[in-house]
Amino acid sequence: MTTLNLGDIFSYQLIHATLRSSAPIVMAVVAAIISKHANVFNLAIEGIMLFAALISITVSAATGSWVLALLAAVAAGMLISLLIGLAHLKLSANILILGFSINAIAQGGTRLMMQEFFGTVGSYAPKEMAPFPRLNIAALDGHPVLSSIFSGYSLMEILSFVCILLLWVVLYKTKTGLRLRSVGLNETAARTAGVNTYRVKLGAIVVSGIFAAMAGAHLSMGYTNMFAEGMTSGRGFMANAAMNFGGGNADCRPGTTAHGGTRGTKRRTGDQRPALGHRRSRPRWRAPAPATSAPWPRWSSCMVRSSPTTTSPTPMPPGSACASSMRRPASSSSTPTPAASPSRRRRWRPTRRPSRPT
Repeated sequence: MTTLNLGDIFSYQLIHATLRSSAPIVMAVVAAIISKHANVFNLAIEGIMLFAALISITVSAATGSWVLALLAAVAAGMLISLLIGLAHLKLSANILILGFSINAIAQGGTRLMMQEFFGTVGSYAPKEMAPFPRLNIAALDGHPVLSSIFSGYSLMEILSFVCILLLWVVLYKTKTGLRLRSVGLNETAARTAGVNTYRVKLGAIVVSGIFAAMAGAHLSMGYTNMFAEGMTSGRGFMANAAMNFGGGNADCRPGTTAHGGTRGTKRRTGDQRPALGHRRSRPRWRAPAPATSAPWPRWSSCMVRSSPTTTSPTPMPPGSACASSMRRPASSSSTPTPAASPSRRRRWRPTRRPSRPT
């Protein structure tokens, strides 16, 4: 009877395998976050990845250049996303139905293209294909642990994790990200502020398609070096699930939703905070002070201390000049009366119309 050794499973090679397998999902999550901030749920990420995987490996085998293959995959992703955006924004089509349609067409279309153009079914692995280059650090060849963890990654696997930092900078540190988030939070308010919401939404859908196409190209040219039917295996749906789990937030600092914090939970449970960090300020109304004809003397100028030891002031004697100046002047016709307080305004009364003679 053989015993299971956990050391063979949880080894340093597991870190390398985890980073390689998570790279296409990370790129797809970036695509989902961009469209989510524009208040568009891009469900077609799965289909765009599948189309881009087949197109990239085809162009790579035909030209022998991985750069042209990546550009062809990006162009295909932009074209599909542009069609989705125009159908959703111009023709008011349901974005979920569009996503399901693209996914269904991708599943059957890629299989049909393999049969018609390459005469094969199931998988396609051309020998003339030029895969993505890999980064090998020669200084770590003598250390098997360090070489397995830090060396041997393809270009897209490194670029996928760099895109997370770039996404955070664009969303939270630039004017473009501010406009994108404002359209997603309150489209009416953004339109009132002068933001072209149609252009922002269409741009977010197209950029989302670009990152989805890069994820699909990495599957066929960097992860497996071949194309197989349905090779995405639901990675586009996993990306949308991960995006919703994180609240569509690209901030990975402690306390945020992408880090497993409670900021998105409070937003969902009703603790609504002001959008874009602005405070809700309500102007306070203050009644104006009543105007008087002459300023009265201040009481503090007519207060003296009875002795150096006492702390409470005492007023002047009644016969003093200061006390006589404190008396209110008698009402006379020459003395102007203080203006009426704004709170005591004369109420408006409707005038009676004279009755018509019968």
